[in-house]
Amino acid sequence: MTAPTRSRRHDEGSALVMVLVFVLVVAVIIGALLNQSFTTYRTARVAAEISNRVFAANGGAEWGVQQIRQGVTVGDEPACATPSGSPTPLGPPLQLDGRTVTVTCQVDQGGSVGAGGWAAFITDASPAGGISVQSGTDSDKVVYGPVYNLGPLTRIGTPTLRVQRGDLFACGGTAPFATVAATPFFAVRPCGAPLPIPPAPVPVESLPSRGEEVAIDDTYTDVSPTCRVFNPGRYSRALAFRTTGTNYLRSGIYYFDNLDFGTPVVHTDVTVLGGIAGPREQGVLGLATKAQDDGCPVETAASTGDHYGVVLVLGVNTRVEFQGRSHVELFGYANTAVGAGSLSVVQLRNEWGPTEVSAVRGPDQVIFGTGLGSQTELVAHGTVYTPLARVTALGTATSRVSFLGGVVAAGLDLQAGAATDGLHVSNQSGPGSRTIRIVSTTNSVGTEKILRTSAVVEVSNDASRTANVTSWVVEQ
Repeated sequence: MTAPTRSRRHDEGSALVMVLVFVLVVAVIIGALLNQSFTTYRTARVAAEISNRVFAANGGAEWGVQQIRQGVTVGDEPACATPSGSPTPLGPPLQLDGRTVTVTCQVDQGGSVGAGGWAAFITDASPAGGISVQSGTDSDKVVYGPVYNLGPLTRIGTPTLRVQRGDLFACGGTAPFATVAATPFFAVRPCGAPLPIPPAPVPVESLPSRGEEVAIDDTYTDVSPTCRVFNPGRYSRALAFRTTGTNYLRSGIYYFDNLDFGTPVVHTDVTVLGGIAGPREQGVLGLATKAQDDGCPVETAASTGDHYGVVLVLGVNTRVEFQGRSHVELFGYANTAVGAGSLSVVQLRNEWGPTEVSAVRGPDQVIFGTGLGSQTELVAHGTVYTPLARVTALGTATSRVSFLGGVVAAGLDLQAGAATDGLHVSNQSGPGSRTIRIVSTTNSVGTEKILRTSAVVEVSNDASRTANVTSWVVEQ
């Protein structure tokens, strides 16, 4: 009877060990489960916080779009009707999902074509600056898009400056012969503090080549009896345009270094086609077809790579004018490596060094345009950017002058064009529409980061303010 008793005691010890092992295993499993639960809880909490911030930011942006659709005003002015130097609050901060959300709007300058969103931006406030409208015929001089005129508005004869699709900021005084087309949004407005000069739509200092290593000068190729082809590069003399047939400028940068030491370079009775049309451009004068008929090897998008069009860079004393029966169409230079803007003419200020800076300065110094009494057709698709000197659009009843990418200049003369489509200064913003960027920003709660929703909206300038959201981005 003794042996079985010892066996039972041995079995009892083994059971205790098994119980301890079981408890240990359960403890490990429970610990793992608790850790997983805590991780899941923390993840869910972070996700909920992010979702709340996203909901708040998106809610603010949606509210902003509705405000624009409803034609909200800020003070006494319609919100986001005209380009400005900084975003405008659409109202007091909102409380959404426990967060404070601020919503601003701004005419989108980064994505717009033209002079920073302006059809014309005049930089000089002196009596010689500003915009001059001249007659010859008594037709209105029409500008499509907002106008900022820091200088006076003067008239020779009896024409009227009429602004459509934008406000006219008459900083030098409101003249009775300046009108704005009747819309629910736009008007002649006072200026307030001077706005900074818009930057060039293509950064001049970032142009990939200015031709400083290669002085091409009068080098050209007559590829046919009626076509002369020029190459981009650095020129210290005027281009030797022929007066019969077509002169074709291959796409790229034409840097004019001190042409004729300050004497205006006047081209008379010439036909010039610059580059090829970009994605948003369409020929106006039909010169691409004429160039091909004349035997010119007109480029294609595939042959130009990441850039198209031409830009005339005016350095030192260079001034360029077209007269007579000239026909000139310059497709705007753009390069995807340096920006999405489009540029046709640029005056060097300080981008390339002190020895190349333009010396043509002053609102009475004409640096680019057409001559008085000419019958010239001149179309510049990109921005004409000459903030230190004057630009002219002068001519007769048969002239056609179009600055489709807007003008930034110290002064602007408008005369050419008796026909309804004879004179165009425009920011290419489309037929009666505005592109507005709405930004909704959440505040920071605890250690979480600020979150921002940015919406780009195209708004038609009709009675219902039809809005089309073209971009919606959430970023932290």
